Amino acid sequence: MRPLDLEVAESAWDSLHNLTIFWEKFHSDQRIDELVDELMEAADWLRTHPGAGAAEVHMRKTRYSYRRWVVGHVKIVYRVTRTAIRVSDIFDSRQDPKNMKG
Repeated sequence: MRPLDLEVAESAWDSLHNLTIFWEKFHSDQRIDELVDELMEAADWLRTHPGAGAAEVHMRKTRYSYRRWVVGHVKIVYRVTRTAIRVSDIFDSRQDPKNMKG
């Protein structure tokens, strides 16, 4: 089976950017780069394991069925299409789940 494409929504890039700004209070630039790399490697891994994530219960009432893959305190929120993994949010799970983007 061919790996799915990886599509990251602008809203997910915005969330990741905001997360890195928050991390600046606690981590070195090197550690932030490592954390971002870890998240992107996990998103890339989902291309060949799309069903690995659990259903995202906080997004049940949306048009699509979303899944989540958790890396540390961060959820990669995505949906699976016929050809791609579409990441809609990169969400710090310590926030209010109502703020998740689908």
